[in-house]
Amino acid sequence: MALLEIKNLAVTFGSNNGVVSAVRSLTLSIESGKTHCLVGESGCGKSVSSLAIMGLLSGSGKISGGSILFNGTNLPTLTESELRKIRGKDIAMIFQDPMTSLNPVFRVGDQVMESIMLHQKLDRTEARKKCIELFGLVKISDPEKRIDSYPHELSGGMRQRVMIAMALACEPKLLIADEPTTALDVTVQAQILELLKELQEKKGMAILFITHDLGVVAEIAHEVTVLYAGHVAESASAQELFQSPKHPYTKGLMNAVASLDSGNTRLSTIEGVVPEGTAVIVGCPFRDRCDRATDQCGVFPEESIDKNHRWYCWNPVG
Repeated sequence: MALLEIKNLAVTFGSNNGVVSAVRSLTLSIESGKTHCLVGESGCGKSVSSLAIMGLLSGSGKISGGSILFNGTNLPTLTESELRKIRGKDIAMIFQDPMTSLNPVFRVGDQVMESIMLHQKLDRTEARKKCIELFGLVKISDPEKRIDSYPHELSGGMRQRVMIAMALACEPKLLIADEPTTALDVTVQAQILELLKELQEKKGMAILFITHDLGVVAEIAHEVTVLYAGHVAESASAQELFQSPKHPYTKGLMNAVASLDSGNTRLSTIEGVVPEGTAVIVGCPFRDRCDRATDQCGVFPEESIDKNHRWYCWNPVG
């Protein structure tokens, strides 16, 4: 059985312009020890999906349909008190910008130790020792000194390593990483990705990695789900997806990636924009931007399946 299994998840928000459908239908599963990448451009529902899993939807946000099964437990049915016992302990999350995730007025060590003392019931001396071990695990140099640093005294890469240490403090079964390398330069990004792979091998945890960067997907993913306008466009193993994409949107994303050996001086683009969250979508949500669209696309595509590769398109690529 999958560690995390999401079925037909829908998330909505109230607004002055009506109901915003941030996620319309998301289905995916993740097994222990595997990395599943959730891919799509800004506004497709990736980050909202992660917040729904964590039970951290803000304001008027609510899960309006579907289920999120973690170890067989449907998370949306739990009380806030029950969720707090899981959040940080069994499921942890790394956010995109560590500077906004860390409290600037507290030492980074104290912020990591707080989680350790809360979930593992250790005293401050034991928690400090555990924190130093974690800083060493995520390859923070001179951890005995860095534990007493404030966030502004660390580089962006070091701050992100602190966030990873905090997420790993209680050895979670599932780690959700919401674009954790976007704000970092390419060299540091590669180091963080390599670190996550090493930690996964050591700990056997599952990772839900949220990104819009297909280069990152190729580096880290076992499975990939492509999300468009809150709907799943395509889902497959990373190898299958890159070798044989079926949905025109997936193909468009791949064509938009710069390549040094392509010989082209111009990048391919996908014309148009993602539909507004308040839009009523009839048929395929991608049809207004798709050069393969036909009258049939006025009806939402049926699911097509080839082994573990599934897609929603009447006129697939290839």
